[in-house]
Amino acid sequence: MSFLFYFASIFVGRLYQLCILYFADMPGGGSYVPNVGHYLPYAIIADLGYIACISLLVFLLAKIFPKREKVFKIVALVLGALYLALSGGSDELMRWMGQHLTISYFITYSNAVSEPGLVGRIFLGGIGHFMLSIVGALVFIVASWFALFKFGKKLKAPRNFNKAFPIALGVATIFGISFASVTGYSRQDFKRVAPEFYHIGSEIANVFSHMTEPSDYKAGIEFLGGNPNEKYPFFHKASNEAESFKNFENLPLEQRPDIIYLTIETFRGWTADFRNEDMCKLMPNLCGLAKSGIYYPRAYSVGYPSVEGFLGMQTGIWSHPSKSFLSERAGTHLRSLPGILKHAGYHRELVTATNPSFDNLTPWFEKWYDFSEFNSDRVSDVSISDRFVELYRERPKDKPLFFNWMSTNMHVPFTLPEGYDQTGKSPAERYEQVLAYMDSAVGIILDEVRKGERANNTVFVLAGDHSYPTQAQNLEYGTGIHPGFVWIPMVIAGPGIDSGKVDLRMVSQTDIAPTLLDLLKLDVTNNFPGKSLLREAATDAEKRVMAFRLGEVALFTDSTSYYALIDDNELAAESTFDVVEDKSSIGERFVRGKKLNEQNEGLLRKMQAAANAWEWVVDENLLNPENDE
Repeated sequence: MSFLFYFASIFVGRLYQLCILYFADMPGGGSYVPNVGHYLPYAIIADLGYIACISLLVFLLAKIFPKREKVFKIVALVLGALYLALSGGSDELMRWMGQHLTISYFITYSNAVSEPGLVGRIFLGGIGHFMLSIVGALVFIVASWFALFKFGKKLKAPRNFNKAFPIALGVATIFGISFASVTGYSRQDFKRVAPEFYHIGSEIANVFSHMTEPSDYKAGIEFLGGNPNEKYPFFHKASNEAESFKNFENLPLEQRPDIIYLTIETFRGWTADFRNEDMCKLMPNLCGLAKSGIYYPRAYSVGYPSVEGFLGMQTGIWSHPSKSFLSERAGTHLRSLPGILKHAGYHRELVTATNPSFDNLTPWFEKWYDFSEFNSDRVSDVSISDRFVELYRERPKDKPLFFNWMSTNMHVPFTLPEGYDQTGKSPAERYEQVLAYMDSAVGIILDEVRKGERANNTVFVLAGDHSYPTQAQNLEYGTGIHPGFVWIPMVIAGPGIDSGKVDLRMVSQTDIAPTLLDLLKLDVTNNFPGKSLLREAATDAEKRVMAFRLGEVALFTDSTSYYALIDDNELAAESTFDVVEDKSSIGERFVRGKKLNEQNEGLLRKMQAAANAWEWVVDENLLNPENDE
């Protein structure tokens, strides 16, 4: 009877976790899913199958090796505790970041707990749900211990229990694990409700299924705009690189512009529409910057969360389709924008208000910047803007400057720093307030530059690291790599850039590095797949934008965005221009595109081929024959 009560305690514990996930409000407001009656039963049945499988395994082992029964009870206790702990952790990640707990996540965020600022804000922002989840998991883990070692031993098992119980567990296992495929439940929906052990198992299986070159490799490279006949399909060799660098460094300093990156945390592209006067009233500094250069309202990050946006803006390449690139592919040979600018004689600095250990970025900061700083006393946007002023005034006077300012306060749960009166109650209201606060911080930077000697010799690049879906998007599209996660604003302004221009092309973070090289007239070897925005798109590949994230691929065209699982046969489509707006809230504004539900099998296969090919290029180290940083 011990294993019966063990099974019951773990299953009821998981049922408790699912209830607080599905019936509690999300950090962005509203419910986790649009229709609890559609999703929750599937989630319960799926978890039932996995918990029954675990229980059946340890029960049979205990019966086959009765002298080792205590050992297998300990194994059962550990597995049950892991199941509840990992499932609860995955639930919290889904609420806050739209992704399940994976091995890749562990590798990337293994040091995140050491960051008291951002982690603290997230924890305090959801302390009620966190405590319900943590305490609940502990209660049912203890209950499983009592079931195995105390309570269950005192009850006599009915006759035939040892036959009926494993049969019942076997039926529950088969029913739960196969339920989605038998009923035709969509993979997109199943991925949202699948048990945590399924996601970890799928990640492990992915490693073994990608050990040979994909059969659609060449088709995928062509779709991405690379050369499938070359070993390094995105490698561009410059024959006169040394001369190009030398010519640039010999220019007068006033002809070598400073480059200032304004990397904005969680910046929603549809909200930051600088053509909208209400938005300009809320963010006058950013709006002024947008009107002084070229504003790209249809820009996209290469993925999410922040570590992927950092990848796109620094290296000009896409995210890994199934892993975290910077954490798990650190040995990949590539050429970054900061690395190129080093050879061009730039002094490179970075300041951030978020501990880089949160995203495991410290090694990259040290590699790509002459000076990088995180100071635990400066953990707000205004404080690091004040620090920018200090560093800007102390900069080397004989070199152009590349400076990356990385904001933090717009991260969920959208909180202002201590000392500011945050009156907003809803997520939309809080987002508006942090927008205004972030804009004031950017204003400090712009004022400092504009009153200095380099005012007319500075290029500004403004972009979000990624986006964050509104409640309407979350309910409509779920956790797929849809525009709610990757639609960002982008602005490039400065000498050589048209002013007051709105460019409606589909653009990506991958286009920033090629554009800056073009602007600086640097003809150098690189592995950037993007396009220069100073030129018209020359190929079909340059007219579309792609993004990858955790087994998903997205394609954005002039009128429609598509997203799909890399290993599935379903293609979701939505209009990205025909949008419905919530006029009552600047913080939300974009509600949803017109969902088309297109099923274009030919396009789906091309998108999947692109994902498979890009994964092979990265995993096989085929970006660049050398690692020149």
